[in-house]
Amino acid sequence: MIDSLFSWVVEHWFILAALVALLLVALSGLRLIPNNKVGVVENRVSRRGSLKTGLMALDGEAGFQPALLRGGLHFLMPLQYRVHTLPLVAIPQGKIGYVFARDGAPLPASQTLATNVTAADFQDVRAFLAVPKIVIGGQAGQNSAQNGVNGNVMGGPARDAPERQSRQ
Repeated sequence: MIDSLFSWVVEHWFILAALVALLLVALSGLRLIPNNKVGVVENRVSRRGSLKTGLMALDGEAGFQPALLRGGLHFLMPLQYRVHTLPLVAIPQGKIGYVFARDGAPLPASQTLATNVTAADFQDVRAFLAVPKIVIGGQAGQNSAQNGVNGNVMGGPARDAPERQSRQ
């Protein structure tokens, strides 16, 4: 019994090697993101080509994807995607965080903080950048975000919110 099994393995070693290689490639697509981190997905190869302008690939091009991976186990196509793990920044209630957007409409020379009239949530990158630039969508540079709808913002340390002055 053992001799026949051994002889079968010796005769079909290439099939076993191919199955082991296929299993290793499939397992390389699993990504474990801890709950206190986020995963930034970078698409290495795409049929739509590379980005022409900007940093975010909004239309499926190769480059950084707008969606973040939250904590948990994720499967991505092996060799096509790279995941950069970064710390999750939570802004406590009553604090203000600054988001530095590296993509979007450029700031005029006289402007220090970017305006964000149309995007209600900094976590929706696609909506933040997809707004036409004429309507003043997301701008590159520092954007202020006060904790409200969603308090998790990628950025630097949180600061105290300014006291509101009452009108009399």
